Amino acid sequence: QCCFSLRFRLAGSMARAVAAAVALAAAAGRLELRLALQGVVDLQSKLGGGVAIQATYQDAEGQITVAAGKSGNQSATTEDTFLFGSATKTFTATAIMRAYKAGKLDLNATVSTYVDPLLMKGANQTFVEMYGPNATNMTVWHLVSMQSGIPDFDVPTFDTLMLTTAKTHSWTPLEILQYGAKQPWICMPGECVYYSSTNFVMLGMVLLSLQSGDPADWEQLDQHIVTPHSSPEYLDEEPANKYLTIPGYSKDGNGTVIFDQPSGMHGWTCGNMVANTRDVAQYMYALLVERSILDEETLRLMTDTRPISIGWGTGILEYGSGLFIQQVQPKKMKAPVLGEWGTTLGHGGDTFGFVSDQGWIPQLNATWSYAGASDTGYWSFSLTCNMISAVTKVLLGNSTVDCSFREILV
Repeated sequence: QCCFSLRFRLAGSMARAVAAAVALAAAAGRLELRLALQGVVDLQSKLGGGVAIQATYQDAEGQITVAAGKSGNQSATTEDTFLFGSATKTFTATAIMRAYKAGKLDLNATVSTYVDPLLMKGANQTFVEMYGPNATNMTVWHLVSMQSGIPDFDVPTFDTLMLTTAKTHSWTPLEILQYGAKQPWICMPGECVYYSSTNFVMLGMVLLSLQSGDPADWEQLDQHIVTPHSSPEYLDEEPANKYLTIPGYSKDGNGTVIFDQPSGMHGWTCGNMVANTRDVAQYMYALLVERSILDEETLRLMTDTRPISIGWGTGILEYGSGLFIQQVQPKKMKAPVLGEWGTTLGHGGDTFGFVSDQGWIPQLNATWSYAGASDTGYWSFSLTCNMISAVTKVLLGNSTVDCSFREILV
């Protein structure tokens, strides 16, 4: 019995020693991974002229957040918040899916069913009167899956108008929709996949209709209901720096600083999210890895993708509902196939003064998010590709992606 007790104690000591060694090795591995990711953002910041960048990688072992560069005289930190632009669409689509699952809206109902009272109140027009007869049979599903063919308000002339008037005029969602209605139609609903941000401003109106009949109440829409696992903020009319901690720089030629302007210019439910990359990576992890935000049916609807068939993203993206598939290897960008290295599921963002990219890396069952405080000077997919390369070098021993660019033929 004495010998057994001694052997038991020795075995326990050995087990604890092995566990400590494993923990030490794991800690060393995470440190190596952190240093590799820091190297990526350091290089990408340098290539972008010193731009402020923040990035987070999340897997089953936890999160790693790194930052590099400056915005003006302000150094980026891992605590800063950035504008995420169209990454907001993932959160808006989630809200639509949750309302559908709760029986509050019908994805196959016409858009007019929900938004007509709002548009009549604010503009004395129905949806079809504003957008024309092509909109008659457009459904909520057409909007959320980018199959509506609805004209995009996000065109250079309107971007310039919003940027130059941002200090003196706070753009409302209704004004944005009215501008979009002046643009040319692309296709009939259901006959193409066309990336138009107007879809997601109109979805904001659909969500607002569930709680109000007045478009002037747009600031009261609770966009936080879809983020139980993280804490982004959403901009309405208030200056962006109510939540934004680091300024961004626009490519408008004047290097306009995006920081304290009224926030209607960011497009409400298509682009108004301010967050830390930790928040966004965590949300993507909860949505796509843990699958704790939506049930399987509604998540399947969000991830049911189709190739974009006209306009921006044609041939290189497939769109679901607030999520798209992209291939981030520059030499393999056409026709992405989920399951191939370099192909991710998520959403990017490009707004005044900021860019972002985030989503799920299937082979690693991990998520990432990054944001940069300039909308020019570097490519978003390049940073994502190099993050995947750095992670796989550390975890698998070699890079699984080729992040070099195509040769330019002169």
